[in-house]
Amino acid sequence: MKTVWLLFTLLLTTATVCAQQRTDPRSLSFIGMPLEGLPDSVSAALVRMGFTPWGTDEDNGDLNFRGNFYGIRSKLLIGCDEDSKLVTSAYVTIGPYRTKEAYDRNLRYFIMKLQKDYGTFTLRSGAYFNIGDYGLIKVSGEDNETGIKNIKVFFFNTSPFYKDAAIRGLNGNVMEVATTNPVAEEAVEHFDRQGRLVQEELTERQYDVYGYLLTAKMKEEKGGYSTLVFTYDDNYRLKRRTLTNTEAGIRYVNEYTWDDDDEITMQTQKVFDKNNECVMSLILKNQYDKRDSKYNWTQNTLKLTYWDPKSESQQTPVLQKRTVSYWEDE
Repeated sequence: MKTVWLLFTLLLTTATVCAQQRTDPRSLSFIGMPLEGLPDSVSAALVRMGFTPWGTDEDNGDLNFRGNFYGIRSKLLIGCDEDSKLVTSAYVTIGPYRTKEAYDRNLRYFIMKLQKDYGTFTLRSGAYFNIGDYGLIKVSGEDNETGIKNIKVFFFNTSPFYKDAAIRGLNGNVMEVATTNPVAEEAVEHFDRQGRLVQEELTERQYDVYGYLLTAKMKEEKGGYSTLVFTYDDNYRLKRRTLTNTEAGIRYVNEYTWDDDDEITMQTQKVFDKNNECVMSLILKNQYDKRDSKYNWTQNTLKLTYWDPKSESQQTPVLQKRTVSYWEDE
């Protein structure tokens, strides 16, 4: 019995470590932690990393911490959006440095460490900048009230927290997608500024700590609700979407294949009846012909294969065009 209990404890510990190591690839990170989400979850993650909280701004929910930033004692301010109450930024203050030599030496040290983790920084107007797909980092010097310099490192996350658009293979802060000749999708889809799909029929949504949809209810036109369940691979790419309508005795299973560029190359949709027999199947293979500046496709040659038990499978090409608009363009 003791051996079984030790094995169970080991498995539980391993699962916990793996869960803690999993992170969000679609967010700006702050020294290994996704800079996104609700303040409570971000605060808990910082405490696990060794930071100590020392106050909250009650007006806007900003959080203050002390801790080590690349091994050097620093102050940290976590900024929150006033409307959504979600974390958007981290502001690190290191210093003060009483001599120019100490300041220059430590500035070089932080630039070296940051470039190793985030890539090249460019010097502009006396500050160093790194602008990536999910946010920006700025490193600068600032004189305090006594004229002694501090080093300031500012992280700002520009990616939406909710990933309803991202799991569809969309990049950027998408506001609307309008598609001609849609197959297994809506002709027009809207997303709010935080990345949530705007759809009244979708209720009781449950998201994980990084904003990926796990489950929801779908209100049906004839009454009642269907259940939606989403599963992801290790890179948080949508692997399967299952819609179950128990009352109608029908189940839709969509499965997705992605390439190394995080684009959906193929989608299959199978429909099962109450006896768990497949009554319809679609295979959708994508060939993207044109893209916009965000690398979202605007023209796709879709190869559609359709099958049902009463007829032979049919194949047909479908030319799709779409327009993607973004919140930052407003």
